[in-house]
Amino acid sequence: MLDQHRIAHAALTHYSIGKYVQSYDEIDSTNTEAFRQAHLPDGAVLTAEFQSQGRGRIGKTWHAAKGKNLLCSIVLHPKCETARLGLLSLMAAEAVAQTVEQLTQQPTEIKYPNDVLVASKKIAGILVEARSSSTETHTAVIGIGLNVNQTVFNKGLHATSLKLLTQQEFDRTDVLITLLKILDTKYQAFLQGQSAELLNAWKARCTMLGKVVVFRHKGTICTGRAIDVDEVGYLWIESEGKSVRYAQTEVSDVRY
Repeated sequence: MLDQHRIAHAALTHYSIGKYVQSYDEIDSTNTEAFRQAHLPDGAVLTAEFQSQGRGRIGKTWHAAKGKNLLCSIVLHPKCETARLGLLSLMAAEAVAQTVEQLTQQPTEIKYPNDVLVASKKIAGILVEARSSSTETHTAVIGIGLNVNQTVFNKGLHATSLKLLTQQEFDRTDVLITLLKILDTKYQAFLQGQSAELLNAWKARCTMLGKVVVFRHKGTICTGRAIDVDEVGYLWIESEGKSVRYAQTEVSDVRY
């Protein structure tokens, strides 16, 4: 189990996310549990050793060996325009990518919108779910699955882990503390309206822009040139002389 007391203590001395921590041996999904508990404070963190119904984007399943990886959800209550919530997904991906790069000393890449890759192999996935409010104070849950000490993956998964990249075992509590500190810095920038800075940091790790991409939209395979991602996380595709904007929830299986 992760050391929730050490996580909370680090938050008290360095940052705000992680001051309240819940740890589970096994749960269906930390994101699901976060929404079941209606009054979790801003910055609350839920962790699990194993998820029986771990979820990825667009209804996909997230598989992870028990006790080997980082499975967590961070609860945020940002006061902002509803449209800006899409930036949280990009912000979280860049925070995870920065964490991986810091721990492995290897360059990372982000695949739209929030898969984190090292040498074209997936090391982390992120699922952000939000519930808007008319008061402009929203609830957003950032679910993160980061491969830490797992070395064997299901056949067909093009995946890697911190251990495979460095040939060393990691203390998962230390990994989470590092991640939360980086994420908190970016969240404070988000609250201060620094959207352009956050987006530019994300774009610096995304090699997709300017390339012809193939993706799935509402069950249909589409193709076009990825020309931009805007400050609310929408992907702009140029195809047949027209520019079309897609929300993150409308796009999956992006290849380029």
